[in-house]
Amino acid sequence: MKKSKLYFVIVLVFIAAMAFANFQGVSQLGIPAVTDTKNGIRLGLDLVGGSYMTYEVRDSQNIDQQELADGMSTVVQLLQGRLDSLGYSEATMSKVGTDRVTIEIPSVGDPAEAEAKLGSTAELNLLDSDGTVVLTGSDILSAKPLYGKTTKNGADEYFVRVSLSEAGQKAFYDATARMSTQEKIAAKKNYILIVLDGKVQSSPSVSSAINSDEFIIEGHFTEESVKWLAHVISAGRLPFALDLIDSSSIGPTLGEKSLDTGLVAGAIGLGLVMLFMLIFYRLPGLVADIALVFYMLLVGLTLSVMHINLSLPGIAGIILSIGMAVDANIVIFERIKEELRFGKTVRSAVKAGFTRATAAIVDSNVTTIIAGLVLKFLGSGLIVSFANTLLIGVIASMFTAIVISHILLNGFVEFGATKLSLFGVKSEEKPLTEPKFGFVAKRTIFLTCAIVVLAVGMGSLFYQGFELDVDFTGGTKLTLDTHMTLDREKMDEIANVVEDTVGSRPTIQKSGDGTVAILKMKELGTEDRAALFTALEKSFGITADDRQSIQNISATVGDELTRKAMISVAVTTLLMLIYIAIRFELRSGFVAVIMLMHDVLVLLTVYTIFRIPINTSVIAAILTIVGYSINATIVIFDRIRENKKLYSKRPFDSIVDLSISQTMMRSIGTTVTTLMTVVTLYILGVTSVRAFAFPLIVGILAGFYSSVLLAGPVWAAFRKS
Repeated sequence: MKKSKLYFVIVLVFIAAMAFANFQGVSQLGIPAVTDTKNGIRLGLDLVGGSYMTYEVRDSQNIDQQELADGMSTVVQLLQGRLDSLGYSEATMSKVGTDRVTIEIPSVGDPAEAEAKLGSTAELNLLDSDGTVVLTGSDILSAKPLYGKTTKNGADEYFVRVSLSEAGQKAFYDATARMSTQEKIAAKKNYILIVLDGKVQSSPSVSSAINSDEFIIEGHFTEESVKWLAHVISAGRLPFALDLIDSSSIGPTLGEKSLDTGLVAGAIGLGLVMLFMLIFYRLPGLVADIALVFYMLLVGLTLSVMHINLSLPGIAGIILSIGMAVDANIVIFERIKEELRFGKTVRSAVKAGFTRATAAIVDSNVTTIIAGLVLKFLGSGLIVSFANTLLIGVIASMFTAIVISHILLNGFVEFGATKLSLFGVKSEEKPLTEPKFGFVAKRTIFLTCAIVVLAVGMGSLFYQGFELDVDFTGGTKLTLDTHMTLDREKMDEIANVVEDTVGSRPTIQKSGDGTVAILKMKELGTEDRAALFTALEKSFGITADDRQSIQNISATVGDELTRKAMISVAVTTLLMLIYIAIRFELRSGFVAVIMLMHDVLVLLTVYTIFRIPINTSVIAAILTIVGYSINATIVIFDRIRENKKLYSKRPFDSIVDLSISQTMMRSIGTTVTTLMTVVTLYILGVTSVRAFAFPLIVGILAGFYSSVLLAGPVWAAFRKS
């Protein structure tokens, strides 16, 4: 058996083995099944429901860096203990940067209790009646929750017994001595205030000096509250004050629906792409379909073995990378067709097709990897999940197209599949050596159309600006299933109730089937949210089960997101400019960057004209577009570079026209297959998925226009100048 046939069989066996490992797992090798969400792929909160919170150390810039680092380790340990004491045993926690900690609590719709208690500094102070601090938390050795009789009224009740250090005992004795003088007793100022986090817990009177190493705290406690108080006093005092700067929650019903629709959208998108490839590319299309199966299995195993946290944007990244995986195969197969039209044998055409397509595939995928790395290291939360799956998908797609597709197609050829009709080529077809259209000559028309669109966008931007979501402005966003058809009157009623309850009139948008309301307002604290939920339930019957999601973001986070977004786009663009300048020439690098700016500006034009809110999903989509839409530009530039050598005596304008004509089917095929997956995601996805898919659709279309109709002609103009 020839090596090609042997490799072919090995790949098929390997696919079968990967399928088994994906769905059954191999415990002996430490490979969990993709469905094993406990040991393998971890589902994000937006897929299972739950709450997400980010705390930041207050005034961290004024704290010594070593002290901050040591203190943050203590913060994580203590917060984990608090989570356990609250019953959140499945909660996960991670440090973010040097001064933040993120907490995820599955299956908790509104973590009001957790928010209130997790960020508490549990600052215990004892003050005398003059306001002088007598004891602080550092003077406390331990605190125990007890139940029994106290000296107060003789009845059984819950109380906390506090033990003092030697210094604390002395300070307490001195204070009680001062408070028990005849003057204090006569003025009724003979008391000690026990203050926890700024709130007076009790104010026991003092009739004589107390020289003891312990005292008790009474206060009509329940069993739960006395345990909590003892915990935070004895072992729960955080070294820093923490501010809640970001919180959100997803209802379990919405999470389950998001997972189902994401998987269905992925399956339908994959099916459409495979059908397209089979119809238009025949045998190579079948090879691409088998390679896609390999690709999906490889991605599934990687996510499972690496215990990747998979979220909705993560699923979107996988679905997008399906289209990108097909891109490389289309580039190769179009190359093979060209070689066959030049009269080469099928074996020679396959070899030449893969050889000549590899450079374009690597170049185009490297630019997407650059965008993914920037997203991963400068992004946060769900954006990182998208970046992880995008990077895994792009690397897997390169390997699949360059190695697996090559082995499979070689195998089919060795088994006798050598008819031209199997490759979609007729024997009388001739290679394309002359341009079909004068793209360079018509560049003025193409540029004018682009300039008009962008001018309208800039006019709209200066006139009405952008509609920024709470991700950037800070505030609270609630997504509620009202079970009512939301007309203007109903939305005004809801707005009135919100305004009367929290003093802030929200903006309300309809979503979904017209019964889902998205409310945006000022940032609400825990108490305001609780009051609002009560008012909504009383007025409209909107219960906890109807709260699809809750998002609470401080203005600090909004400002930071804006800054990070600008830095991300700038860093990505600069890195791409450097890479393209190295691979091609500096002028082509500038042209590619201008095309990227065009694509981003077209997207922003759509958002400013139609007043669509800009959130973090849009920023992730912009960076994805920056990495993706440049692919077609690079493939065209790669062909221009090759044709310059083949047709060295031709004018550069003619070479550009020819190169665009030769790569046109690739550009169309890639755009169609990618749109199949993303449009399916938009049609079937929930609101948050649509918010991500829509800008991708706009960006893909803008990228096709700039890459095919603008990039080459503009490069030609730059060379003349």
